[in-house]
Amino acid sequence: MKGSTTRVLAALGAAVFVMGIAGPAQAQRRGGFNQASVTGLLRFEEVRTELKLDPAQSELVQGYIESTQGRREELQGLQREERAAKEAAFEATDQAKINEILNEAQEKRLAELLIQRAGSQALARKDVQDKLSLSAEQRQQITTIETEIAAKQREARQDGGGGREAFQAINMERETRLLAVLTAAQKTSFEGLKGAAFEFPQRRGRGNN
Repeated sequence: MKGSTTRVLAALGAAVFVMGIAGPAQAQRRGGFNQASVTGLLRFEEVRTELKLDPAQSELVQGYIESTQGRREELQGLQREERAAKEAAFEATDQAKINEILNEAQEKRLAELLIQRAGSQALARKDVQDKLSLSAEQRQQITTIETEIAAKQREARQDGGGGREAFQAINMERETRLLAVLTAAQKTSFEGLKGAAFEFPQRRGRGNN
């Protein structure tokens, strides 16, 4: 077990990603939970196996996930910005708590899986931007892109927007525009942050009742 100021700060960096782009309208959800979040990934037995959790760790992780149930009620009735801020706080807390359970190798692998799952959207995370040494101009470009994409997604939902195909097109635009912000060297570094490729399961994870 461990806990450190460095890891808490890293968790807060991840929260920027949640607040900026992984709100309820944009999160990768299945079965009512966000699969791109820390606890969302850890609901999958395949992810726990990939992290090589021992039985004691798995029990602690499961217990923590179960302790987070009921958050949906806390989010009801909140405005979009308030909801995003609340979800960001949840994600920061989750990251810090889970990191206390994992060893350093497991923590590193989980970080890689989170970036893989988020894809180019991870570029909105401050910790990822710092690792890639993005300039202030690049960071602003990413913020602008995410703001514009979020507006398109809201408009598509309000208009009935053509369903899945419309959102796939919007996500494709996001991917293309975000990656275009990076230099060739930064793109290579970003791929390196993902670690070894992992095939994410498509079914619902353990503990999602």
